[in-house]
Amino acid sequence: MNRPASPYRLLAGLLTLCLAFSLSACVTEPLAQVEADPACREPHSPEFVACQFYGRYLTLRPEGLPGDTALDILDPFITPDLDALLYDTLMARDAWQRDHPDQPPLMAEGALFTGPALHPEQFVVLRRIPISARHVGVEIGLHQGERHWRDIAIMALTDEGFLLDDVRFEDGSTLRDRLP
Repeated sequence: MNRPASPYRLLAGLLTLCLAFSLSACVTEPLAQVEADPACREPHSPEFVACQFYGRYLTLRPEGLPGDTALDILDPFITPDLDALLYDTLMARDAWQRDHPDQPPLMAEGALFTGPALHPEQFVVLRRIPISARHVGVEIGLHQGERHWRDIAIMALTDEGFLLDDVRFEDGSTLRDRLP
């Protein structure tokens, strides 16, 4: 995706790259598990990519819509189409804030990629769900405190392998439904 270049963007990109390298060195498994979920051990499988995405997402814990840095870290695990939609939403949110400085920002609270908008403490891959020839669902069990829920990461088969393309929540809505 072509994003506007500026000296600040280049510096932010370098800092993001450093952060991504350090995160990739330490976050390759689900959090708070002694051993990796067996489903997360098969490289290039949809389950493995879902594990990589959620491992980083739970570590970053962005409030609402992730910012540029968080999106740059999550980019390798999401489809270009979803990346463009998230980036467009980020730009719309920034424009809203400029035009309405006295109003709360759009999509500023909660966890965007989980159903109840709670930041989960842990996740586990439960099962693969066939959807179509190019899409597969990966059911993810999440929990925060005593609250447990399940979301389905919709993975698309791309030229780069499986990447996150959407998330279906327990109430039937999707991540894409939440984005303006």
